[in-house]
Amino acid sequence: MKQKNKSGKSKKILKTTFITLATIAVMLICIFVIWLTTGVDFGMVDTVKNITLKINTTVYSTSADGKDEVYEQIIASENRVWVSIDDIPQEMQNAIVAIEDERFYKHKGVDVKRTLGAVWGEFTGGSGYGGSTLTQQLVKNITGDRERTKARKIREIFRALELEKTLDKSEILELYLNTVYFGQGCYGVETASNKYFGKSIKELDLAECASIAGITQYPTLYEPLGNPEENKKKQHLVLDKMEELGFITDVEHDEAYDEELVFTENNVDTTNTQNSYFVEKVINDVITDLTEKAGYNKSIATQMVYGGGLKIYSTVDAKVQKAMEEVFENEASFPKTSGDVKPESAMVITDPYTGEVKGIVGGRGKKSGSMVLNRATQSPRQPGSSIKPLSVYGPGIDTGKVTQYTVIKDEPININGWTPKNYDGTFEGSMTVMRALQKSQNIPAINILQMVGVDRSYEYLTQKMHFTTLDENDRNLAALALGGMTRGVTVYEMAAAYSVFPNKGVYNKPKTYTKVTDSTGKIILEASNSSNVVFSENSAYTMRNLLKNAVENGTGGGSKISGMDTAGKTGTTDKDSDRWFAAFTPYYCGVVWFGYDVPQKIVVSGNPALKLWKAVMDKVHKGLDPKTFDKPSKSSATALCTQSRKLATGECEVYYEYFSKGSAPTVYCNPSTDHHKKTDENTEGENTENTPQGDGTKLPPPDANAPNGGQTANPPSQGTGGSNGQNPPPQPSTPPNNQPTVNLD
Repeated sequence: MKQKNKSGKSKKILKTTFITLATIAVMLICIFVIWLTTGVDFGMVDTVKNITLKINTTVYSTSADGKDEVYEQIIASENRVWVSIDDIPQEMQNAIVAIEDERFYKHKGVDVKRTLGAVWGEFTGGSGYGGSTLTQQLVKNITGDRERTKARKIREIFRALELEKTLDKSEILELYLNTVYFGQGCYGVETASNKYFGKSIKELDLAECASIAGITQYPTLYEPLGNPEENKKKQHLVLDKMEELGFITDVEHDEAYDEELVFTENNVDTTNTQNSYFVEKVINDVITDLTEKAGYNKSIATQMVYGGGLKIYSTVDAKVQKAMEEVFENEASFPKTSGDVKPESAMVITDPYTGEVKGIVGGRGKKSGSMVLNRATQSPRQPGSSIKPLSVYGPGIDTGKVTQYTVIKDEPININGWTPKNYDGTFEGSMTVMRALQKSQNIPAINILQMVGVDRSYEYLTQKMHFTTLDENDRNLAALALGGMTRGVTVYEMAAAYSVFPNKGVYNKPKTYTKVTDSTGKIILEASNSSNVVFSENSAYTMRNLLKNAVENGTGGGSKISGMDTAGKTGTTDKDSDRWFAAFTPYYCGVVWFGYDVPQKIVVSGNPALKLWKAVMDKVHKGLDPKTFDKPSKSSATALCTQSRKLATGECEVYYEYFSKGSAPTVYCNPSTDHHKKTDENTEGENTENTPQGDGTKLPPPDANAPNGGQTANPPSQGTGGSNGQNPPPQPSTPPNNQPTVNLD
């Protein structure tokens, strides 16, 4: 009987041994296959080496002759989260090794014993234990590769082996201790030390080091502010392990064991470098893209930017950024206001044809510190009437609901008890779309929006122009027609949206850099060119005309840049707590917001946002050749009477305008009743955007490219017109015999 039991036991051992060997063989085969078929990124080692060397990152701009020039450096600061291994107490180093990887100084990146134990537990269904070494955990932190698969684990093993060939143990430990998560938003031991004990890591004693080291395995459970008792239990385990491995003596163990820890929640600003608003936006964009596109852990991505020797090729125009800073840092640029709190302002300038951001200013005065509030990118505010071209007039024209000469009612309305009014409280009965935008009337805008539909308007803003700060509560007439939104919009996204008008209706996702390389020149990031059509080319042209008229005859008066076509729209919120000016020339698009951080009524004369825009843009355009907006590529000019805006006859003073198909006027001028002289004062210096501007008959200056400079024309011998600039635009003639031809493709 005993012999039988012994034989059965032997068979069981043999079977177990066979399964174990077979399992290991299968694992080795799987490892080999995955190694052959899986791309393992050993290039991350070069990035890690640069971080340990604390190489400054350089931001480049492009000069006027196309050369890359150093714009700013992002300094790797000793006071940042990163701390040298020489300043990390030996007790901290030993504590983390004891609890996380006791054979750290003996293995070559992979602990065979731990790995086999983990494999055995995986295949036998036992509890097993984690097989990752500190080196493997570091690899996970660096790459952000956190798939819960065997393939990921095998990639991790190969990467760890490669990393150990490149870095020594102290470098690996330094990297690990500066990137591991310690709960409460703390990455790295320096941040954790400041957070939990209110002092630098080099000031911690053994007990405090053991307390922090114990957090890593389960941060939400073991962090001391939320779970001091659990942290204390884990600290004791760390001290026990340190004593077992000979890192500390019995006496040191007992003293640390009994020490009463004093935690003090401390929010310490660990930065002392200061870059421009633009470069800080670049920093945030690159960190985000390194994380989301390149797959780096956010902590590593941050360290790469601040001390990885990267070369960031930005879109900044040094001349533009300098002009913005000169104006915004000069107190004389701002109106005098009462009270201790001064109103703030922000501005963004883009190249509308590429989406490249050329300049950013996020506040009034000289920038006061590192990573301060950037109001251009971080402060959504209600846009008031500046949203109308994007949410009302653009969609209205693009969907064919209206043209610039469509007559819209301007009468009191009641929509389910809501009785909105125009800014000045008056009504004109009716007016053209052009005049409604020129005067920034509210009632016509609401009526047009009802024609377009709030859902369609909301889609234009969120899906086509990619506003991210709107929500479902903004899907209503008040928000979309008058700009009274829940959160509002940012200057940054407004600049991107307004750029569609000069760019033939095409939206370009704004970008602050074109590419990023490591210190050797290897490209690790390239900015994607993302674009989509918002409005048709002809619709965008019509909007340029409308907004140009708003500058020359309406609420944007006083903003025109000498020698340049200028188009734009003001914005004022209901309680007069925000002022906007969004405008563009053939060269640049710029948006300015002005108001208080905590909204309150602005008591100043005129529109400070417009005046700041003008002051900056005058500097930016200095020395640039005069330029007009492009005409649509597939339409031709129509001769209009300068007084009636109807189709011109031989007795009319003429100007020429381009129309999308079907949108040109169809009624001819009757000189005996339509010719009259009325004036309209320019609105420069007006206190509000909706002050009446006369009867609205003042027209844009004649098209300089039109025949006779747009002056009175003689009836042509034949009533034909050219197309696309190949022949002269149609000449006026006397109806009904020789009517001018409207030639549109």
